[in-house]
Amino acid sequence: MKKLCLIIALLSNISTSAQEIELVGLLKQESGQSFLISLNFVVDSLGAFSGTTTVDPFGPYKTITSVKGLLQEDALIFTEIGNLETSIEDTSQRYCFIQSNALVATKKGDMTYFKGTYTGYDLNGIVCSEGEIQLSPKSSLKSKTAKKLIRTIAKTEQMSKSSAIKESYDTEKREKSRQVAANRRKILKSSEPILLHENNENLDWYSHSLKVHLKDSYDEDGDIVAVLKNGELTSEIELSKKGESLGFHLDGDKIVLRILALHEGYSPPTTLDIMLYDEYCIYRSSIRLEQNQWTEITLNLDNKD
Repeated sequence: MKKLCLIIALLSNISTSAQEIELVGLLKQESGQSFLISLNFVVDSLGAFSGTTTVDPFGPYKTITSVKGLLQEDALIFTEIGNLETSIEDTSQRYCFIQSNALVATKKGDMTYFKGTYTGYDLNGIVCSEGEIQLSPKSSLKSKTAKKLIRTIAKTEQMSKSSAIKESYDTEKREKSRQVAANRRKILKSSEPILLHENNENLDWYSHSLKVHLKDSYDEDGDIVAVLKNGELTSEIELSKKGESLGFHLDGDKIVLRILALHEGYSPPTTLDIMLYDEYCIYRSSIRLEQNQWTEITLNLDNKD
């Protein structure tokens, strides 16, 4: 906690309020294209925060999205929740919501920056972008650094003007993977940026089918979790970056999914991303548990049909 306070104090020096933080940097896709990105947020004493990201703030793909996240002792994690504003006019471009892995804090001279990887998901829960993010306090960027960022972006824009973070998809592949139009799927917002021990997330669910995708959000270090449905063990999973998907048929009025940490691996605690989706809804969050700790997600089923 002492180290967390020091990081917050260092970052807070760049803003007018002790708890308002603005970070800027570069989002680089695996395809090679790069974009400026800014992250603005207000952080509480425990490190939880909410705010916005702005991608390509001065370009044709400018998009502002709400975020929730957690500033930890040595890392920053955030998840984009919902689009607030976009300059993209091409309707074939689909929103791609960033879910960062742990962006590790590094101090170099007088500057602290956060660097790590991210995965982007569309409204169907399909991966639409992957790459790296590096963020630094806005005021700490020297003019040479800013010019270097601009040169990097200029080069990648020459390589491709059609992709950006909101990529267009091949229609045949999209319909093969999910037959429902993306704009029909509702995003269910997580009540907390990170689900911890004994948290219980309550969601209204509108069908009797459920897909669950679990993946390691940090190093692949042997984390193992158990998935229980209404108290009965359904699977034990060793987490990986690729992730594993489970399918369920839901009966009754309420389903309780419990994620139990069985083994923390060699770099505790257990850290994972979870995604729940069906033809109507999609829900994403991150989980952080120590061994034998658990968190629950309760699905309240709509049985009108």
